[in-house]
Amino acid sequence: RSVLSFRAEIPVDAKWSPDGSVLAVGLHRQTALFDPQSSCLIDCLTTSEIRKPESIRFVGRSGRYVLVYGRNHAVLWDLTTRSG
Repeated sequence: RSVLSFRAEIPVDAKWSPDGSVLAVGLHRQTALFDPQSSCLIDCLTTSEIRKPESIRFVGRSGRYVLVYGRNHAVLWDLTTRSG
């Protein structure tokens, strides 16, 4: 059992990477990436294009990319380079 928190925000969506090594949690204008083994925050991906994410998806066979989309926009991040 783990309890994760980040800036006292309420998550809008959460998804596991295909291999279970990363938990992506959608928050207001950002996506937090957590290590499920340690419950530590790995990274926080921030965007100004999406005010409130509606859904998160890992894309690619290995889950290398994270797709976050809202009402009118989508952002794709490469988790290897941490670029969007």
